[in-house]
Amino acid sequence: MDVHRRVLADQSRFFAEKLRRDGAAVSHLVEICHCDDVEVYVETVLLMYYDDLKRRLMGKDVSKVLGLLKVSAAIKFDAGIMSCLEYLEAVPWSEEEEEKVISHLAQLQLHESVTEVLQRVSAEPSTSSRADDIFLRLLTGVLQAKDVKALREMKTSISRLLREDTSQHDNYSNRLYISKDTTLSPLP
Repeated sequence: MDVHRRVLADQSRFFAEKLRRDGAAVSHLVEICHCDDVEVYVETVLLMYYDDLKRRLMGKDVSKVLGLLKVSAAIKFDAGIMSCLEYLEAVPWSEEEEEKVISHLAQLQLHESVTEVLQRVSAEPSTSSRADDIFLRLLTGVLQAKDVKALREMKTSISRLLREDTSQHDNYSNRLYISKDTTLSPLP
């Protein structure tokens, strides 16, 4: 594959290092080992020639973008990595694709870069601590609200939720009831 040395070196830390070691030779040969999918590899290198990578990714399926992300990470193509992650963050996933996304991101170990994408991962079934956090946030929201009508509706909703929840979380619900009674009772 014929490509421009300048493009490779500017876009990829992997190629920059390889080409730096070779010196100023007129012709360069960089051997790529462990290439699972040549088509995806070539497409990733071609992405280095474009300014608007996100536009180039539009319409691609999640599996294809995960392949591009894998190659981008392998050749340290930072713009490709970020564009793939931003695309994955924005595009809808199926449950099966979500599992692939999680698996690929775990294998690639991109750490900080993946937080926005992983925030989209569906939550596990609600645990009591999650439910408790939700109740506390609702309670805080009610206490900070300024609209009297909204306050009344939220007070009623929270009271109903707490009554329904008592059988599952007796101890915590009792604490919430006490908190609710002392903070919400004075409200209109």
